[in-house]
Amino acid sequence: MLVLTRCLLRGSVLCLHVAAGWMTYLYMRCCFGQQWFKRKSGQRVIKFWTRCLGNILGLRIRVRGCQATRTPTLYIANHISWLDIVALSATIESRFIAKIEVKNWPVVGKLVCGAGTLFIDRSRRSAAKQAVSDLVDVLSSRDSVVVFPEGTTTTGFHVKPFHGGLFQAAIDSCVLTQVVALSYQRNGEVDLISPFVADDTLPRHLFRILAQAKTEVTIQFGAVTPAKGQSRREMAASSHRQICSLLDLAPDAQAA
Repeated sequence: MLVLTRCLLRGSVLCLHVAAGWMTYLYMRCCFGQQWFKRKSGQRVIKFWTRCLGNILGLRIRVRGCQATRTPTLYIANHISWLDIVALSATIESRFIAKIEVKNWPVVGKLVCGAGTLFIDRSRRSAAKQAVSDLVDVLSSRDSVVVFPEGTTTTGFHVKPFHGGLFQAAIDSCVLTQVVALSYQRNGEVDLISPFVADDTLPRHLFRILAQAKTEVTIQFGAVTPAKGQSRREMAASSHRQICSLLDLAPDAQAA
Protein backbone atom coordinates (compact mmCIF):
# COMPACT_ATOMS: atom_id res chain seq x y z
CA MET A 1 0.00 0.00 0.00
CA LEU A 2 2.87 2.35 0.86
CA VAL A 3 4.54 1.67 -2.50
CA LEU A 4 1.31 2.35 -4.41
CA THR A 5 0.70 5.57 -2.48
CA ARG A 6 4.25 6.74 -3.15
CA CYS A 7 3.88 5.95 -6.84
CA LEU A 8 0.57 7.81 -7.15
CA LEU A 9 1.83 10.88 -5.31
CA ARG A 10 5.08 11.11 -7.25
CA GLY A 11 3.25 10.34 -10.50
CA SER A 12 0.86 13.25 -9.88
CA VAL A 13 3.74 15.62 -9.19
CA LEU A 14 5.51 14.34 -12.30
CA CYS A 15 2.48 15.10 -14.49
CA LEU A 16 2.31 18.65 -13.12
CA HIS A 17 6.04 19.09 -13.72
CA VAL A 18 5.80 17.89 -17.32
CA ALA A 19 2.87 20.26 -17.88
CA ALA A 20 4.97 23.10 -16.44
CA GLY A 21 7.77 22.04 -18.78
CA TRP A 22 5.49 22.32 -21.78
CA MET A 23 4.34 25.81 -20.75
CA THR A 24 7.93 26.91 -20.16
CA TYR A 25 9.03 25.50 -23.52
CA LEU A 26 6.24 27.30 -25.37
CA TYR A 27 7.01 30.56 -23.55
CA MET A 28 10.76 30.37 -24.24
CA ARG A 29 10.20 29.49 -27.88
CA CYS A 30 7.69 32.31 -28.29
CA CYS A 31 10.09 34.84 -26.73
CA PHE A 32 13.42 33.68 -28.15
CA GLY A 33 12.62 31.55 -31.19
CA GLN A 34 13.33 27.95 -32.16
CA GLN A 35 16.95 28.13 -30.98
CA TRP A 36 16.01 29.32 -27.47
CA PHE A 37 18.01 26.51 -25.88
CA LYS A 38 21.27 28.03 -27.19
CA ARG A 39 20.84 31.10 -24.97
CA LYS A 40 22.37 31.17 -21.50
CA SER A 41 18.92 31.70 -20.00
CA GLY A 42 17.62 28.72 -21.98
CA GLN A 43 20.38 26.47 -20.62
CA ARG A 44 19.60 27.61 -17.07
CA VAL A 45 15.91 26.80 -17.59
CA ILE A 46 16.72 23.31 -18.90
CA LYS A 47 19.14 22.67 -16.06
CA PHE A 48 16.64 23.79 -13.41
CA TRP A 49 13.76 21.81 -14.93
CA THR A 50 15.74 18.58 -15.20
CA ARG A 51 17.13 19.04 -11.68
CA CYS A 52 13.56 19.24 -10.38
CA LEU A 53 12.65 16.24 -12.55
CA GLY A 54 15.49 14.28 -10.99
CA ASN A 55 14.19 15.11 -7.52
CA ILE A 56 10.71 13.89 -8.45
CA LEU A 57 12.16 10.66 -9.84
CA GLY A 58 14.11 10.16 -6.62
CA LEU A 59 17.59 10.76 -8.03
CA ARG A 60 20.27 11.93 -5.62
CA ILE A 61 23.05 13.20 -7.85
CA ARG A 62 26.65 13.12 -6.63
CA VAL A 63 29.41 14.67 -8.71
CA ARG A 64 33.07 13.69 -8.53
CA GLY A 65 35.92 15.29 -10.43
CA CYS A 66 35.99 18.57 -12.32
CA GLN A 67 33.94 19.36 -15.39
CA ALA A 68 35.68 20.91 -18.40
CA THR A 69 35.49 24.69 -18.20
CA ARG A 70 36.05 25.35 -21.91
CA THR A 71 33.31 25.04 -24.51
CA PRO A 72 32.56 23.39 -26.73
CA THR A 73 33.39 19.97 -25.26
CA LEU A 74 32.38 16.53 -26.46
CA TYR A 75 31.38 14.57 -23.35
CA ILE A 76 31.72 10.79 -23.67
CA ALA A 77 29.56 8.78 -21.26
CA ASN A 78 28.64 5.19 -20.59
CA HIS A 79 24.94 4.45 -20.99
CA ILE A 80 22.69 2.70 -18.47
CA SER A 81 19.26 4.33 -18.69
CA TRP A 82 17.20 7.22 -20.01
CA LEU A 83 17.81 8.57 -16.51
CA ASP A 84 21.38 9.30 -17.66
CA ILE A 85 20.10 12.25 -19.67
CA VAL A 86 18.13 13.58 -16.68
CA ALA A 87 21.15 13.35 -14.36
CA LEU A 88 23.61 14.81 -16.86
CA SER A 89 21.28 17.57 -18.03
CA ALA A 90 20.79 18.60 -14.39
CA THR A 91 24.57 18.82 -13.98
CA ILE A 92 26.08 20.22 -17.19
CA GLU A 93 24.99 22.59 -19.92
CA SER A 94 25.08 20.59 -23.13
CA ARG A 95 23.02 19.02 -25.84
CA PHE A 96 22.57 15.29 -26.36
CA ILE A 97 22.47 12.81 -29.20
CA ALA A 98 19.87 10.08 -28.74
CA LYS A 99 18.30 7.27 -30.73
CA ILE A 100 15.44 8.31 -32.99
CA GLU A 101 12.91 6.30 -30.95
CA VAL A 102 13.16 8.86 -28.13
CA LYS A 103 11.70 11.49 -30.45
CA ASN A 104 8.49 9.46 -30.66
CA TRP A 105 8.04 8.89 -26.92
CA PRO A 106 4.63 10.20 -25.79
CA VAL A 107 4.54 13.67 -24.20
CA VAL A 108 8.27 13.96 -23.38
CA GLY A 109 9.54 13.20 -26.89
CA LYS A 110 8.53 16.63 -28.18
CA LEU A 111 10.05 18.32 -25.14
CA VAL A 112 13.36 16.51 -25.67
CA CYS A 113 13.31 17.49 -29.34
CA GLY A 114 12.44 21.10 -28.50
CA ALA A 115 15.40 21.33 -26.12
CA GLY A 116 17.85 20.81 -28.98
CA THR A 117 18.52 17.07 -28.78
CA LEU A 118 20.11 15.50 -31.86
CA PHE A 119 18.84 12.15 -33.09
CA ILE A 120 20.42 9.19 -34.84
CA ASP A 121 18.41 6.63 -36.79
CA ARG A 122 20.44 3.45 -36.46
CA SER A 123 18.18 1.63 -38.93
CA ARG A 124 19.68 3.70 -41.78
CA ARG A 125 23.10 2.84 -43.18
CA SER A 126 23.95 6.50 -43.57
CA ALA A 127 22.94 7.34 -39.98
CA ALA A 128 26.47 7.48 -38.55
CA LYS A 129 27.73 9.79 -41.30
CA GLN A 130 24.77 12.14 -40.84
CA ALA A 131 25.20 12.11 -37.05
CA VAL A 132 28.86 13.11 -37.38
CA SER A 133 27.90 15.94 -39.73
CA ASP A 134 25.23 17.17 -37.29
CA LEU A 135 27.69 16.97 -34.39
CA VAL A 136 30.31 18.97 -36.27
CA ASP A 137 27.72 21.70 -36.94
CA VAL A 138 26.71 21.84 -33.28
CA LEU A 139 30.27 21.81 -31.93
CA SER A 140 31.27 24.46 -34.45
CA SER A 141 28.46 26.65 -33.11
CA ARG A 142 30.13 26.45 -29.65
CA ASP A 143 27.60 24.06 -28.08
CA SER A 144 28.83 21.10 -26.01
CA VAL A 145 27.33 17.67 -26.67
CA VAL A 146 27.04 14.41 -24.71
CA VAL A 147 27.36 11.16 -26.68
CA PHE A 148 26.90 7.53 -25.61
CA PRO A 149 29.30 5.58 -27.85
CA GLU A 150 28.19 2.16 -26.59
CA GLY A 151 25.13 2.69 -28.79
CA THR A 152 22.89 0.91 -26.27
CA THR A 153 22.26 0.65 -22.54
CA THR A 154 23.73 -1.84 -20.06
CA THR A 155 22.96 -3.08 -16.57
CA GLY A 156 25.86 -1.09 -15.16
CA PHE A 157 27.98 -4.13 -14.35
CA HIS A 158 30.13 -3.63 -17.45
CA VAL A 159 30.83 -1.11 -20.22
CA LYS A 160 30.31 -2.27 -23.78
CA PRO A 161 32.94 -1.50 -26.43
CA PHE A 162 32.75 2.04 -27.81
CA HIS A 163 31.92 2.67 -31.45
CA GLY A 164 34.44 5.09 -32.90
CA GLY A 165 32.24 6.83 -35.47
CA LEU A 166 31.02 9.77 -33.39
CA PHE A 167 34.55 10.59 -32.21
CA GLN A 168 35.26 11.81 -35.75
CA ALA A 169 33.16 14.89 -35.00
CA ALA A 170 35.56 15.91 -32.21
CA ILE A 171 38.54 15.41 -34.52
CA ASP A 172 36.97 17.41 -37.35
CA SER A 173 35.98 20.20 -34.94
CA CYS A 174 39.28 20.18 -33.00
CA VAL A 175 37.47 20.33 -29.66
CA LEU A 176 38.19 18.98 -26.20
CA THR A 177 36.73 15.69 -25.03
CA GLN A 178 35.96 14.55 -21.50
CA VAL A 179 34.81 11.17 -20.26
CA VAL A 180 31.90 10.93 -17.85
CA ALA A 181 31.30 7.74 -15.86
CA LEU A 182 27.77 7.07 -14.59
CA SER A 183 26.70 4.60 -11.91
CA TYR A 184 23.52 3.98 -9.90
CA GLN A 185 23.41 2.71 -6.32
CA ARG A 186 20.62 1.98 -3.86
CA ASN A 187 21.23 0.98 -0.25
CA GLY A 188 24.94 0.75 -0.95
CA GLU A 189 24.55 -1.75 -3.79
CA VAL A 190 24.36 -1.48 -7.58
CA ASP A 191 20.79 -0.44 -8.40
CA LEU A 192 19.02 -3.09 -10.45
CA ILE A 193 15.92 -0.99 -11.17
CA SER A 194 17.43 2.09 -12.85
CA PRO A 195 18.92 0.29 -15.90
CA PHE A 196 16.65 0.55 -18.95
CA VAL A 197 17.60 -2.54 -20.90
CA ALA A 198 16.35 -5.36 -23.14
CA ASP A 199 12.68 -5.10 -24.15
CA ASP A 200 11.60 -2.87 -21.28
CA THR A 201 9.11 -0.11 -22.05
CA LEU A 202 9.15 3.46 -20.78
CA PRO A 203 5.77 3.24 -18.91
CA ARG A 204 6.78 0.03 -17.09
CA HIS A 205 10.20 1.36 -16.22
CA LEU A 206 8.83 4.71 -15.08
CA PHE A 207 6.34 2.97 -12.78
CA ARG A 208 9.18 1.03 -11.11
CA ILE A 209 11.25 4.20 -10.70
CA LEU A 210 8.35 6.05 -9.08
CA ALA A 211 7.62 3.12 -6.78
CA GLN A 212 11.15 2.68 -5.46
CA ALA A 213 13.03 4.60 -2.79
CA LYS A 214 15.61 7.20 -3.75
CA THR A 215 18.51 6.20 -5.98
CA GLU A 216 22.00 7.65 -5.79
CA VAL A 217 23.51 8.61 -9.16
CA THR A 218 27.25 9.18 -9.23
CA ILE A 219 28.68 11.27 -12.06
CA GLN A 220 32.46 11.08 -12.32
CA PHE A 221 34.30 13.47 -14.63
CA GLY A 222 37.55 12.14 -16.06
CA ALA A 223 40.45 13.71 -17.88
CA VAL A 224 40.01 16.50 -20.43
CA THR A 225 41.74 15.54 -23.67
CA PRO A 226 42.17 17.46 -26.95
CA ALA A 227 40.94 15.52 -29.96
CA LYS A 228 43.57 17.01 -32.27
CA GLY A 229 46.24 14.55 -33.31
CA GLN A 230 44.30 11.42 -32.35
CA SER A 231 42.47 8.86 -34.47
CA ARG A 232 38.89 7.96 -33.63
CA ARG A 233 39.98 4.40 -32.86
CA GLU A 234 42.54 5.67 -30.34
CA MET A 235 39.98 8.01 -28.79
CA ALA A 236 37.36 5.27 -28.48
CA ALA A 237 39.81 2.84 -26.85
CA SER A 238 41.26 5.45 -24.49
CA SER A 239 37.81 6.73 -23.42
CA HIS A 240 36.61 3.18 -22.83
CA ARG A 241 39.60 2.42 -20.60
CA GLN A 242 39.16 5.64 -18.63
CA ILE A 243 35.49 5.05 -17.90
CA CYS A 244 36.10 1.43 -16.89
CA SER A 245 38.86 2.64 -14.58
CA LEU A 246 36.61 5.28 -12.98
CA LEU A 247 33.93 2.64 -12.41
CA ASP A 248 36.48 0.06 -11.23
CA LEU A 249 35.26 -2.38 -13.89
CA ALA A 250 37.19 -4.78 -16.09
CA PRO A 251 36.92 -3.46 -19.67
CA ASP A 252 35.13 -5.49 -22.34
CA ALA A 253 37.20 -6.16 -25.44
CA GLN A 254 37.23 -2.88 -27.34
CA ALA A 255 35.91 -2.95 -30.88
CA ALA A 256 38.25 -1.92 -33.68
